[in-house]
Amino acid sequence: MRYLKSVEDVVKKNMCMGCGICQVSSQAQGMRYRKQNDCYVPIIQKQTKDELANQVCPGMGYAIADTAKELFGEHANYYLNIGYVNQLYAAHSVEDRILENASSGGMITSILLYLLKHKMVDKVSVTQFVCDGAGVSTKTFLTSDPAEVLKAQGSKYCPVDLSGLLSELASFDGKVALMATPCAIAGIRNIQKYAPDRIKSQVIFCIANFCGGFKSLSNIKRLAEIHQVNYRALKDFRFRGGGQPGSLRFVEKSGKEVGTPYPNYVGMTGYSKMLRCHLCPDATGELADIACGDAWIPKYQEDPSTWSMIICRTDSATRLVNSMQQDGMIVSESVTEQDVSQSQRLNLASKKTRQLARMKWYNFLGYSIPDYKNQGYSLNMSSMKTEMQVYVKHQLTLLAEKAGLYMVLYGNRKRK
Repeated sequence: MRYLKSVEDVVKKNMCMGCGICQVSSQAQGMRYRKQNDCYVPIIQKQTKDELANQVCPGMGYAIADTAKELFGEHANYYLNIGYVNQLYAAHSVEDRILENASSGGMITSILLYLLKHKMVDKVSVTQFVCDGAGVSTKTFLTSDPAEVLKAQGSKYCPVDLSGLLSELASFDGKVALMATPCAIAGIRNIQKYAPDRIKSQVIFCIANFCGGFKSLSNIKRLAEIHQVNYRALKDFRFRGGGQPGSLRFVEKSGKEVGTPYPNYVGMTGYSKMLRCHLCPDATGELADIACGDAWIPKYQEDPSTWSMIICRTDSATRLVNSMQQDGMIVSESVTEQDVSQSQRLNLASKKTRQLARMKWYNFLGYSIPDYKNQGYSLNMSSMKTEMQVYVKHQLTLLAEKAGLYMVLYGNRKRK
């Protein structure tokens, strides 16, 4: 197969996700918006070979199973679908202040608050939406303030630039817990491996959300247009929150508030996921110490409480969840690998079962793809025809979107 060879390659081939992990390099020149990627990408000096940037960039791919084995293999069992497992739980917070703005069980927020309260870490990373005259963007930073953790609740289905966080980490000497998407956690692990001196703080917990991929920044702007709000006059925005499954919400500075329940708004634009997201096998944060996601199985969907699935990959992660249960901060119960896989069955089918055929199809079309060293997904070939049909559908809907015809052709997707 034809693989991505450098950060420059990742950017030029529109595979950059805007994570900013490469900015850990001393040769990094900052980030700028690139229309082709529809996110912020690293500034590349053509004559500079930046070996460190190439080593840490998760966009190029990584030996996902081998890396996970190095991290967790001694105290965990491996499953192709969800990675290394020490213990599995379904859980939810018992605190109203957490649940009222959670997308599901509020577990990531609960974990971050518990780590701070019990001084297990000095600071945690959070990502918040920022609304200014330019529209919606994100900001990721370290904090010890519980109010900032609560303000950061909710899914971020868009590119998130971590370059500012990396600058903070380089100058902070305390203990830190980092929360990010699976690909960003992979980038953090790469930094720990190839440039540990660039992160002076002791990163003692990496926490990931389950992820099916995210869309570009233009998707948010288009959703604002569809909901008839002034994109440049927003004071608040969220993709999910307000209980499971949550809802999209725009709030203008004028006080006007509109929204649509999740997932009803997902098909309102013709934008597909970021190109790189289609070629990612990591559904459950396989390089994170703890990973959390929706408990989409009948037992928990039919329960009045909103639940999350929790994957603990280390002894310390398992002890943390048990301590939270014993202290009455959460309710938890053990689940099986089959429960977790069933709760993420559609995403796992896409990322694990169909991934090889999709990579071969994209390679056939001339794309360079990430190199996962043939790890982390099934090596049994699924249907190339299915991947061709899905790809063509994505291209047609994107073409209709850019031509201003998407809502005309697909207008039966009504808001509720």
